[in-house]
Amino acid sequence: MKWPLSFLPRLAPVLIGGVVLVLLYLLVRFYDTSIESYRLEQRAEVVRQEIARLESDNQALATQVAQARTAEYVELIARERLNMIRPGDRPLVMLREPPPAAHTQPLPVPAAAPRPPPPVAPSVPPAGFGHVGEWLNLFFGSA
Repeated sequence: MKWPLSFLPRLAPVLIGGVVLVLLYLLVRFYDTSIESYRLEQRAEVVRQEIARLESDNQALATQVAQARTAEYVELIARERLNMIRPGDRPLVMLREPPPAAHTQPLPVPAAAPRPPPPVAPSVPPAGFGHVGEWLNLFFGSA
């Protein structure tokens, strides 16, 4: 079947309009895709920076763990934070001097208020607890 020539002038604007609509659609899709690609690239850069920061933190923590596993660090923590000593070491207990007495008169104690009894010192320090006996002796007198 052959199209008559009079039909072509009426068909041309429809074809041109269709081609323009398809091109506009492709242009809009290309623009949306490029915007989405740009946003994804920005997000990827933020994630890369976060990964670098986390790897740095992880490396620092691994270094701390390796250091904490050394005998010197364990001894340092035992001495400084747990107040432990080696066998044969002598503990040193620093006592503070009492503040100088002020030149004021002490407040009178009401006669009706009974005083609590003094604490009873343990007679024998518990054995097997390190320097507990020395501490009890220091705070509660000779046992």
